[in-house]
Amino acid sequence: MAERYTVLFRLPRDLYAPGWPVIVRGGVLYWDGLNRRYVAQLKLQSADPRPIRSVKAMLQPRNSAGEPIGESVTTLYSAAGEDRDRFFGEKAAVPLTERLEGEIPSALRPADFTVAITEVVFRNGERWQGGGEPAPLPSARKLRDALPEEELARQFRLRYGRRAEYVPGRTADLWRCSCGAFNREDEPTCHRCGASMADQLAADLTVLAEQRDDRLALRQQRREEEEHRQALADTEKAARNSVILSSLLRVAAALLAVAVLTWGWFGLVQPRMQYRQAEKLIEQGSYEQAAERFTDLGDFKDSAERAERALREAPLYAQATELLEQQKYGKAYEILTEIGRTDTVADSLIRRAQDALYAGDTETARTLLEGIEDRRADELRKQMDGTAAQAENQTEEPAEAEDQPAETVTPGELKPGDKLRFGVWEQDGDDANGREPITWVVLKKAGSTVELMSLNALAAKPFDETGKSASWEKCSLRAWLNGEFLEQAFTEEQRQGIEDTLNYGKKVSDKVFILSSQEVIMLSDAELRICVPSAQAIREGCAANADGICAWWLMDANQGANLMDAQGKVVHPSGGSNNIRFGVRPVIQIKVG
Repeated sequence: MAERYTVLFRLPRDLYAPGWPVIVRGGVLYWDGLNRRYVAQLKLQSADPRPIRSVKAMLQPRNSAGEPIGESVTTLYSAAGEDRDRFFGEKAAVPLTERLEGEIPSALRPADFTVAITEVVFRNGERWQGGGEPAPLPSARKLRDALPEEELARQFRLRYGRRAEYVPGRTADLWRCSCGAFNREDEPTCHRCGASMADQLAADLTVLAEQRDDRLALRQQRREEEEHRQALADTEKAARNSVILSSLLRVAAALLAVAVLTWGWFGLVQPRMQYRQAEKLIEQGSYEQAAERFTDLGDFKDSAERAERALREAPLYAQATELLEQQKYGKAYEILTEIGRTDTVADSLIRRAQDALYAGDTETARTLLEGIEDRRADELRKQMDGTAAQAENQTEEPAEAEDQPAETVTPGELKPGDKLRFGVWEQDGDDANGREPITWVVLKKAGSTVELMSLNALAAKPFDETGKSASWEKCSLRAWLNGEFLEQAFTEEQRQGIEDTLNYGKKVSDKVFILSSQEVIMLSDAELRICVPSAQAIREGCAANADGICAWWLMDANQGANLMDAQGKVVHPSGGSNNIRFGVRPVIQIKVG
């Protein structure tokens, strides 16, 4: 959000009612100081195996006394068949009030709002309608918080999968997997990691503890056996070098070998094992116990120095761990690096990269993994390299579902209604995080040439800034599309692939244009007439109705400028062609392959 927005209220996290196909992962109420109105945003996530096309949500603003203010607002969110683990809707600003003038009475000032999911349309055409009062789902509990010590958590991961980070459990008609994903009650395995619901929910800490003890005991036994074999080998080597001794000396040598073996165990092998055990305790974060082990070793190696260092670093490690829990990563990493715990820093960065990757934020995941040399980091990089976009200026992962935007396509793969990403433009209203990839929808195809229209209104512009020109040929919108927009949205290589198209009765040629009134009526999919503005378009003044739908510009050979209104009808703008409230959906023709 830009600085003009003030945060007034945040919904509880993970709101859900039994039967809902989606989870409301978050919501915010803002005061829009520029337009003097209240707006809201929701972050939604699918909780249904079926890909979702759209979601209707009803928002009811309330004053500080908890009383409803005016009528509830129903808004439509497009999910575009997104993967279940991707968020959607968080970039759409929903006006809760009209523009307000003068002093606003406290009874009319929204202090919070409630939300209810009323309708969900799935990609296969099925429709869910319902409602219900949502309640927050229980917060996910980390394994490291729930289990007594790290080795028990490690045993849980060995048993139930390396992605296990949370305590699994049932809530409402869902179950939360140990990887953190929500699944429906009738799904026997996790849709994200494939773990079994029955196995995870039947986890027994007593059995896990026994398995942990067996594993650690076996590991310790193998270490001791290796140390013992090494000591015996050293002793036998010394015995073989004494062949020149007499039989009496051989008897003495045998007795000496027994003495050496005994000394090797108690004087060398056992202290070495205790030293390594103390080092292992430090790796696990048990600094006080490690200090005790080092102190017991006396003057063995640098034990005294290590004991003093462990006691000095114990409170720093505890402080860094607490900062990690509070997600204050910068200070935590600084402390951990100071005490030499770069392994813990790497573990934290890898976990955060995993969370970012599961949420679909590949760019953040790559940034977090920079400079980490670790098998787990390499696996994540390979996973991202196998699915990431190859085109320049593209920052999102390529979609896997057939209804999601593609980034590398061949002519034979495309058909009207398909979506793909091409070029970038500021869309979320936040200039600080850079421009976002543009999603286009295929209108028609002829050979290797396809005609594309932006899925959303990318900007709010007048048809002609002066209001003097009613023709497409001379209007300022045409100049902006073929000038500033063309230059900034596409690379030079991409611009070379955009074809010149004859428009306005075949009178003028454009790289970028808008549909005519005649063309929009001929669209095979009537849903394409319905347009949702981007957050940036709203920021520029594009008006949307209660369902979040806006009107957008069309060209007309007779009247110059027309509109597709929020009901999907062609109308003539009553406010003139210099009205800035209407959205712009650029159209281009490109060669693919």
